[in-house]
Amino acid sequence: MNEPKPSHDWQEIVAAGEAGFEQVFKNFYGILFALGYRMCANAELVKDALQSFFLYLWEKRFQIKKVENLEAYLKTAFRRKMQEVLKKRRKQNQQKQAVPPQENTPSYETLLIHFQQEEEQQTQLQKILADLPPQQKKVLEWRFLEGFSYDEIAKKTGRSRQTIYNQIHNAIKKIRAALNTESA
Repeated sequence: MNEPKPSHDWQEIVAAGEAGFEQVFKNFYGILFALGYRMCANAELVKDALQSFFLYLWEKRFQIKKVENLEAYLKTAFRRKMQEVLKKRRKQNQQKQAVPPQENTPSYETLLIHFQQEEEQQTQLQKILADLPPQQKKVLEWRFLEGFSYDEIAKKTGRSRQTIYNQIHNAIKKIRAALNTESA
């Protein structure tokens, strides 16, 4: 059986819908792949760019009005797409290189200072928590250490969800206020 000759008229391709685009994809994928590969020699990058390019064509199919030479149009449009992809990639590589490498190992003094600050914060937090009413401490423990939801805590205590929420909110407010006054 003779296969129908593929159309090179853009309006016919659009009118044929998915089948028309599938034919364009099959007919020009190899040509466009070779063009892209000559530009960057990265097969995966070219494949990704081709997928993006054909998706773009599909989405913009009704906005493209007249195409005199379909192959020339596709080559030119895909060359521009590849240039855009390569430019974006170069820019990303330049940004990666522009970021100065961070020191991998902090100094002993830095580690010691950090450890001492953490210890002070732990001691300060324990002191603040000890000053909270027992019920607030318990709901904070259930919520943040044991991971219970507000509803689960409400069931455990026999109180409403809103009451539990308010208790936790008030406890956090007290902790914040105490931390702010001690660090000031």
